[in-house]
Amino acid sequence: MGGWPLTHAVTAHSTGTDPAILRANVRYFNDLYDAVFPPIEAVANSDNPFAMFDLLETLPKTVTLDAYADWSGYEHLPGHVRRMALAIIHGG
Repeated sequence: MGGWPLTHAVTAHSTGTDPAILRANVRYFNDLYDAVFPPIEAVANSDNPFAMFDLLETLPKTVTLDAYADWSGYEHLPGHVRRMALAIIHGG
């Protein structure tokens, strides 16, 4: 989506229609995925699949995306991390 030649974009969390908002959110979710996927993959390939339960507990406390720290709502990052992790685990 980030590369589509849009002139307007309506998002659920913005009153503006500037496509730059959509592109920024695409970057955010790609960066979030890139931060969450490797530890999940490591646990999935380990000899202890039950470690995933511990990872779901600790990952939201350890992942940071400093490039977005000044965004409104950044304090909700742990919830985003958990939801991304669950989506990856469940194949979403």
